[in-house]
Amino acid sequence: MRPKNAWLKLRKPGLLEQLKLSDFELHLVEQGNEVELAARALASWHSRQLLAVFVSLFAVSSAKSEDHTACAPTGRSTLNLWPCRGYSPTMKLYVNKTSPYVRIVRIVINEKELCDRVEVLHTETRRPNSLYYQVNPSGRVPYLLCDDGIGLEGSDLIAAYLDHIDGKPTLHMPLAHQNWEYGRLQARGRSLVDGMAVLVRELHRPNNEQSLNVIEHERQRSRRLADLWDAEIEHPLMTGALNMPQIVLIAGVLLKEYFPDVDLLSGRSRLLAWAQRLIALPSIKSTMRLNQLGDRP
Repeated sequence: MRPKNAWLKLRKPGLLEQLKLSDFELHLVEQGNEVELAARALASWHSRQLLAVFVSLFAVSSAKSEDHTACAPTGRSTLNLWPCRGYSPTMKLYVNKTSPYVRIVRIVINEKELCDRVEVLHTETRRPNSLYYQVNPSGRVPYLLCDDGIGLEGSDLIAAYLDHIDGKPTLHMPLAHQNWEYGRLQARGRSLVDGMAVLVRELHRPNNEQSLNVIEHERQRSRRLADLWDAEIEHPLMTGALNMPQIVLIAGVLLKEYFPDVDLLSGRSRLLAWAQRLIALPSIKSTMRLNQLGDRP
């Protein structure tokens, strides 16, 4: 069968003119508007999508053992573990295994029951010539490649996008005047996470490249903030239905899983009790590689 379609019209008009087509075949070519529009769309961004697929396959090949990235039931309804059988994910989330910002997004995915729409892919960051830089030039994670080919970077933006994707946000509050307490608590949790991320990064540099001043500054900051949280963790917004301030804070606390030297819970009984309650939630527990705060399964 000879190739006679809208793609040929778009990409090989000279060849199309040389073909001897029947009136019916010409009618199909001229009137195939939907096919032609699809062909034009593919022509404009297929290279980027193919590259993303290639990098995704490369990333997946190095992450076979990371089964703790699976989606988990939230308790509201049955949710298949990843890979979700019978579904084809339409979005790709690029992650590494230790980032607290990645954990924030993974918890949101679980809570919103989006396992069937988001494929979680581990990638290499902070490596020269990483293929991931061709997907996200900044090299940062998390990074969400949406089903329309647009990329979103940053846990705040991605979490808000995923929470609102069904038009029924459950984790975010509008920052109306009466809800500034919500914003205040989320900002304080973010301050703790940001400082701890700097501390962890500095601690894992080669010894001759570490800044002792930065390490001590961030240690002191995290201790002050942990003390503050221990005193205020019983705030109604921190003990009610799961929301973004809680998710952000637990992501910082759970850095202890990978970096025991940044423990915020020892000596802070109220904060510890709060953390133990949150990690019992399936949407959070499934992001952990440990069953308890400190004990391997």
